[in-house]
Amino acid sequence: MEFSSSLVFLAIPLGLVIGVVVGAFILQAASALCNIEDVRYVKALGLLMLLIVANAPIVALIFFLGQGVVSGLGWGKDSVLTLLVFAGYPLHWLLSGLVLFWPLHVSYWRGVLVSIMHNVITVVVAGVLGGLALVVLAAVQLVSA
Repeated sequence: MEFSSSLVFLAIPLGLVIGVVVGAFILQAASALCNIEDVRYVKALGLLMLLIVANAPIVALIFFLGQGVVSGLGWGKDSVLTLLVFAGYPLHWLLSGLVLFWPLHVSYWRGVLVSIMHNVITVVVAGVLGGLALVVLAAVQLVSA
């Protein structure tokens, strides 16, 4: 499939909407696992949007720093990616703790814990869905061959 295909322009916004809807449910689950009482869906959706807006500069900064290190210093892409992930996640968690502690009426460190749990649940869900997608693709390949 070519990138200019009309399906791509339909699939990307649809995927983003599905990701935000599921992300709000995951934020509710993370809050429940951290013993925060009943975060409603609309509040979780608003907090998720606020987290996305607050963390976008960190993601952009990490991306541009990574591109600069790879092109300027000649480091390998894998080592730079590993280094930036280990630097980026703690920054993301600390900033998310600042965003979450006031609306959730918890301490700063509880907000950081909610952010960590949100990331852990997101990684697990993405891994399971990615694995299922690979199984479906393998089954389609077996049937078509």
